Amino acid sequence: MNTIDFQQFFEAIPGLHLVLSTDFRILAVSDAYASAAKMKREALMGRVFFDVFPDNPEDVKNNAGYNLRDILKKVLEEKKTLSTPLRIYNTQRPDGTFETKYWSSEDKPLFNEKNEVSYILHSVTEITDLIRSEQLFSNIFEHNPASIALSRMSDGKIMNVNQSLLKLFGFPSKEEIIGKKSADLNVTMDSTGRERIVAALSKDEKVVGVEGQILQTNGNARWISCSIQIVEINNEKCMLSTMLDITQKKEDEALQQLQASQLKQANEELETFSYSVSHDLKAPLRSLEGFSKLLMENYQGKFDEDADRWLRFISENANRMGVLINDILNFSRISRTEVNKVPVRMQPLVEQLFEAEKNNYAHKKIQLQLGKLEDAEGDRAMLAQVWQNLSSNALKYSSKNEHISSSIDSKAEGNFVVYSIKDNGVGFDEKYKDKLFGVFQRLHRSDEFEGTGVGLAIVNRIIQKHDGWIKVSSTLGKGTEFIVALPII
Repeated sequence: MNTIDFQQFFEAIPGLHLVLSTDFRILAVSDAYASAAKMKREALMGRVFFDVFPDNPEDVKNNAGYNLRDILKKVLEEKKTLSTPLRIYNTQRPDGTFETKYWSSEDKPLFNEKNEVSYILHSVTEITDLIRSEQLFSNIFEHNPASIALSRMSDGKIMNVNQSLLKLFGFPSKEEIIGKKSADLNVTMDSTGRERIVAALSKDEKVVGVEGQILQTNGNARWISCSIQIVEINNEKCMLSTMLDITQKKEDEALQQLQASQLKQANEELETFSYSVSHDLKAPLRSLEGFSKLLMENYQGKFDEDADRWLRFISENANRMGVLINDILNFSRISRTEVNKVPVRMQPLVEQLFEAEKNNYAHKKIQLQLGKLEDAEGDRAMLAQVWQNLSSNALKYSSKNEHISSSIDSKAEGNFVVYSIKDNGVGFDEKYKDKLFGVFQRLHRSDEFEGTGVGLAIVNRIIQKHDGWIKVSSTLGKGTEFIVALPII
């Protein structure tokens, strides 16, 4: 089908239509649509729909709970036709004033031979006359999940409401409401929300998503989100009020806050407990270490080989347990310590710590590529611990190589300085990386590489306390990269 045939076919379809690409660019326009939009086809073609109509309201409160952008995205995702029963647009009259118009739209996916959505047929119908009639309230108001009320601006009296509003407030019928003011019915929002609404309306501003509490007829309180649009009906200004019941949302938020508070308290208690237990374990451990050392010094060789081996085993594991307890105490101390934030000169700090770690591998050839490290804001002592741990890991897990290579660099991204430290070590399988920052989590055996599995947990906790983040990527046998973000000065 050539272009002329397509346009003739397109124009033959009753109604107002656009063809949109999957990124919402206008590819085809019917004459009826261009006429209704009061624009030439050339001014519409190739442009993004939401760029052409920037005054399209994107908030759902003003459009009976519907959002056109979200509808179009769902058409692409779900591959099915979706409708938007009510859209509000302000069109300009010849004298420069604006008139409120109401439209409904249907968006239909058009598929290619692979059953992929290639285009969207966007069809609209003006329903301004409908919305100004009783049929509007029976077809749209009555069946809308949002609670809607229409009232006059002149005297504040309610002209119509839908069933959802009756259910929300607990009124048995419309007769209980129509012709009365909300204040007379004692269904106004609490003072805070009411003041925000009055202030916005006094400035001729839209009311969008004002949250507050209302009382039902049975005395129960409900949370609502209220939006108000000023509309003209028979040349009289009216308020179209849309209310969404958000009580469940508020209850969920309160529950989440309570759970977060309880979790914080439980973590604090657990940290206190771990600190106490670890501290109390040090005394008997010192005795175990001391007496096993005495036995080794004074009685080694006086027993058989099994006894000597057992003594060495006791001594080695006592030492290992001492290191583990010290790491736990350090982790607990970091969790309980306040962050003393100051500007930290990162370049000399990292150079000094990396050079110190290199001394542990004097027999290895080590190459460090050190870029310009931007300064950051943080606790210098804590950040030194972070870099000491990351430098130690980079060298330790590369130590099986004859040639150790590491690189450290940084860059500014928004409100953060992002640091990168790479190595050419053994790496690990990335499917386990979520475990890496947990306490006692190790991805290599202790006989391969020493460690307790607490170091990276400490690093993660320090970064969290600095309101930063840490990520890791790795390839088995090829090395690992840690990326750390800290607040910029």
